[in-house]
Amino acid sequence: MFLNLDNQLETNVAAQHFRLENERLQKEVSTLEQRVKHLQEEFSRQEKLESTNNELQAQLRHHADRLAEAHALARRYEEQIQVLKSTLKEVKNELDGKLDKLVMKNLLISCLKLPPAKRPEAFCALGSVLDFTTEDFNLLGFNEPVAKNWKDLFWNSALPKQHETEPKESFVEMFAIFLEKESSPPNQLRLPTDYLKAHGVGTEVETASQITRRLEVSSASAVKQRLPLTSDAPLGPISSQRKQIKSKNPLLSGLSHVKPSSLE
Repeated sequence: MFLNLDNQLETNVAAQHFRLENERLQKEVSTLEQRVKHLQEEFSRQEKLESTNNELQAQLRHHADRLAEAHALARRYEEQIQVLKSTLKEVKNELDGKLDKLVMKNLLISCLKLPPAKRPEAFCALGSVLDFTTEDFNLLGFNEPVAKNWKDLFWNSALPKQHETEPKESFVEMFAIFLEKESSPPNQLRLPTDYLKAHGVGTEVETASQITRRLEVSSASAVKQRLPLTSDAPLGPISSQRKQIKSKNPLLSGLSHVKPSSLE
């Protein structure tokens, strides 16, 4: 009986031990399962991060390639810009001493169409553009002194030349002054009739018949004053007196033959 009790006690102790061990192992298994689950979640997150990283790396490589292409294109553009700058500089140097042919043709035609008195001004404008020297102006005869009176013959040689002291004007300014002078209307001569009209004086024109009649009357009165008149001599008709006056006064005789229609 005591043996059975001892066996039962040992069995109970072993069972209690196995139960406790089982509970511990179950707790450990549950803990490990939770850890595995956490590790799986972490692994999935790492996979997502890795895929994102791969995508970013691919984008970086793509952008790096694009950036390399942009740098190469910028270098090519810079080389082209340098070539264009050098070409522009060469063209500018070539065109510094040249003018458009059409402009030169128009200027030359305009200068030749001007009257001789105005040609020196036009050729001076052309000379400022073409950088004429003093010798060139001397060859054209523009620097020769023109004597207006006897003083200029002695004093012009001692005076300094005006074009050397005055500042050199640009071609645009001189050409604008030249065009302004050409476009301005010429000064019109004032006639005596303009003065009479401006001051309100009557300017009625007499006809030829009126002039003839007035001259005949004045000549007849002058002849009558010169001829001695006697009281005994009878006065003839007016026509006979006119004939006598015509024979004695040549001015009146010449005017009598002029018809008013011919004078008009």
